[in-house]
Amino acid sequence: MHTSSTIRKVFEGVATRAEMHRMFNRHRGNPAMAEGEARQLFAGEWFEIAESEYDYMLELLPPLWMSSPGSGARSRSSIALMRSPSRVW
Repeated sequence: MHTSSTIRKVFEGVATRAEMHRMFNRHRGNPAMAEGEARQLFAGEWFEIAESEYDYMLELLPPLWMSSPGSGARSRSSIALMRSPSRVW
């Protein structure tokens, strides 16, 4: 089990859409992914994405603070989106 609490950038530069999806799938073979316990695998990891990818991700899954109380999006993993010159995911 991954227990590190450090915050670390896992991709240098600004990730394209294909690279962004590779970042989401990089722990695919880990047994924790199959068991639905992947939260610790991604804890503290971040990478930058371009504005167009940021907007694309908001269309797929809005952050928790944008969803309504009864929305199914609230049950998904909590991903913090922050605005900056390039988007951070």
